Amino acid sequence: MFSSPWMVRVMVMGKQTCGGSLITSRFILTAAHCVYNGNMTVRLGEYDTRNPRRGFEVNVDRTLVHRKFTETYEQQYDIALLRMAKVVPFSVHIRPICLPFNVEMINVSRFKVTGWGRLQNGKMSPILQTAYIYAKDRRHCAKKFGLAVDKTQICAGSKERDSCNGDSGGPLSADMDYIGQVRPIQIGIVSYGSPSCTGITVYTNVSHYMNWIIHVMIRNS
Repeated sequence: MFSSPWMVRVMVMGKQTCGGSLITSRFILTAAHCVYNGNMTVRLGEYDTRNPRRGFEVNVDRTLVHRKFTETYEQQYDIALLRMAKVVPFSVHIRPICLPFNVEMINVSRFKVTGWGRLQNGKMSPILQTAYIYAKDRRHCAKKFGLAVDKTQICAGSKERDSCNGDSGGPLSADMDYIGQVRPIQIGIVSYGSPSCTGITVYTNVSHYMNWIIHVMIRNS
């Protein structure tokens, strides 16, 4: 129940639409296609959505979508930051995830993806789910979805488990060595996959956008 304390539920008009990750006390990282013009909030510190008392909700006062993102442009540049209306305190349930800043990305092949997305029964999961998936050749994703998949994206999946509707915007992470310690590092953001939620999914490659993330946070702090 203390796993993935950076997980965030992205809410629109009181309903969860996507996932996201806490990266600082003020900013959430998510997918650009998760951003809406209406009232957006985020819920932090949750594990079981049937027990909402553990988490709390914060208003989003600024949405910051990559300027090159459009839903018709091969789903590339699918990255956004949400600025919370106030600074949130860290706790055992609420803690940011590390980003791949000056981290060697060599031979990362096994990932973890987390979210409250749709289960096999067609319903959204009330409990935070974790799936372990594996890196695939980008050409597999390009062939399956008929879209260009380049180095700004990651192709990953598993025959057994995959991300699904409602997981969009959530983090793809890997345990990596960071300054002599093994820590979970966010490698990707859930972008798009198959309607059946099996096989492979395309993720935004976070390492490609580190300069953009830092620049946007500094400019909007």
